[in-house]
Amino acid sequence: MTRAADGTQAPRTAAGPRHRVVATAGHVDHGKSTLLRALTGAEPDRLAEEQRRGMTLDLGFVTTTVKDPAVPGSTVDVAFVDVPGHERFIGTMLAGCGAGPGVLLVVAADGGWSTQSAEHRDILDLLGARAVALVVTKADLVDDERLAAVRGRVLEEVRGTSLDGAPLVVTDAVSGRGLAELRATLARRLAAMPEPEDVTRPRLWVDRSFTVAGSGTVVTGMLVDGHLEAGVTARLLPSGDEVRVRGLQMLGRDVPSAPPGSRVAANLAGVHHEAVARGSAIVTSSTWQATGEVDAEVRLLEGRELARRGAWRLHVGSAATSCRVRLAYGPVAPGGVGLVRLVLDEPLPLTHGDRLVLRDLGRRVTVGGGRVLDASPPPLPRGATSRAARQELLMTLAQATTPGEALAGLVALGGGMRAADEVGEVGPGDLPPGLRRVGTWIVERGAEERLTAALRGIGEGVHDRSRLVRTLVAAGTPSEAAGTWVDALLAAGTLVRVRHGLSLAEHGDDAHAAARARRDRALAVLEAGGAQPPDFALVAGELGLDHLERIALLGSEDVVRAGTIVFARRAFEQAVAALRALEVASGPFTAAAARTHLGSSRRFAIPLLEAMQARGLTTFDGTTHRFVGGAAEQS
Repeated sequence: MTRAADGTQAPRTAAGPRHRVVATAGHVDHGKSTLLRALTGAEPDRLAEEQRRGMTLDLGFVTTTVKDPAVPGSTVDVAFVDVPGHERFIGTMLAGCGAGPGVLLVVAADGGWSTQSAEHRDILDLLGARAVALVVTKADLVDDERLAAVRGRVLEEVRGTSLDGAPLVVTDAVSGRGLAELRATLARRLAAMPEPEDVTRPRLWVDRSFTVAGSGTVVTGMLVDGHLEAGVTARLLPSGDEVRVRGLQMLGRDVPSAPPGSRVAANLAGVHHEAVARGSAIVTSSTWQATGEVDAEVRLLEGRELARRGAWRLHVGSAATSCRVRLAYGPVAPGGVGLVRLVLDEPLPLTHGDRLVLRDLGRRVTVGGGRVLDASPPPLPRGATSRAARQELLMTLAQATTPGEALAGLVALGGGMRAADEVGEVGPGDLPPGLRRVGTWIVERGAEERLTAALRGIGEGVHDRSRLVRTLVAAGTPSEAAGTWVDALLAAGTLVRVRHGLSLAEHGDDAHAAARARRDRALAVLEAGGAQPPDFALVAGELGLDHLERIALLGSEDVVRAGTIVFARRAFEQAVAALRALEVASGPFTAAAARTHLGSSRRFAIPLLEAMQARGLTTFDGTTHRFVGGAAEQS
């Protein structure tokens, strides 16, 4: 299932055929684009300037189909993302690799391992990239000894990284050497890769936006976290603008739905292409919000330092933004791992587990990277004890090895409650021990007991919903979850509905009886006042009627409201009967005569006469009052 913009689930249509996305990496002039031309027969350098200079300046995109002749059914469609290799375009390289495609690390036999090869390797390792293959290109330009040395150097340089263990293929795009082996390797490796995770929260990281005549705005990018449907209403983040996904394409073909892990082109209605920058995200779930702060686990490269001051640049998905680093949980040593709070200059739609890279713009080097732990953290605790407690929870979450452990860690960081959609669609069977679902929230048993105890602290009596919500918020419940929690306690029977509000179950009968007694006493006091009843607000206050009880009594048939005067119905009817007798004896009567007959004052007599007239009991000719139909006839 997928979710519409309002967060509701909608049926998923049949998805288009799956394909795999593979990005290149490696030093400039090491033959990445030439290799892709030979593999696909298409030109990855789409810009005229790129073709004129023979150097990739921006992301290029080509597709092909590969198969391993030795493995039946191994045919795989592949979408390649060709990234620049020059050090000045590392940001663009990250936009092509940041959303998690498979990668080819390319090293030229004649150029050998270089500084830029090392930086690309480091970036891919920080991103946890899945290596499809290591490729040595331009093999025909060197002798066998040189080729063997380059092969050995490449294997040595990737040892201990996420690229370790990937097969190495020697190629030459001009002669065609090794291309068949590379195609077979691609097919075999891509077919064996696990399916991308679907947590039912689609997020399309945009890497290109343009217009197509007759269609309007089109964006392309890599889809993660869920299926995206054609025809749905979506949001553009971080702007929050609403858009409609008019259509989808994969590999140049129209599809009704795209699965996660796909390279997708989306035709958007409701937005100009210039308003959709690289790094924007198209989302359909209303639970996605752009965040301006994250707590992250960061690993620094050897010899790199991370300080509070610096020109730091954060890269996630296809997005990049400047940020400030707060070493709130202690320093991070060069080559070590630590926790940091990152304050983003521009908010991004992030979630737990997103891979990130940090660069130093001043020195133009990659410093480190890691992953988001908490994408919606609270303000940093002020006290050392509170900050240490949060640090411990973050460390526990960082060590989680299963989805259940990660979920438990996120709930603990949320003070015992977490919106379920922040971690994807979670069913009752997916919850680890100690957690349960309450509406759209995941709740720790301990937090459940604490909140229930807070409500029990309000004691006996009838309580309006708003008071219960305020009590829960004061006890640590997120304000947006408090109403859901009241509903859950009602469903569980902890709270019960009484006539004028809500009550704890153990006090429900008592609350009914007490409320009835207060109401009866108020009516008795009003009735005792006869045609000159006491002030209703004073009576209600002295007898302890709450707001809801007052509203209920004033709206009942037991009282008659006459302006600001409130008569008990029995007293009102007795006054009407007395005035009927007056008309029988003396004929139509004036207000003064009615006042004298009732032994009342003008303050009460006039509202009484107006109430009688409003109910159609009497008419008034400007001087005298008479009963409709004549009191004598009615008597």
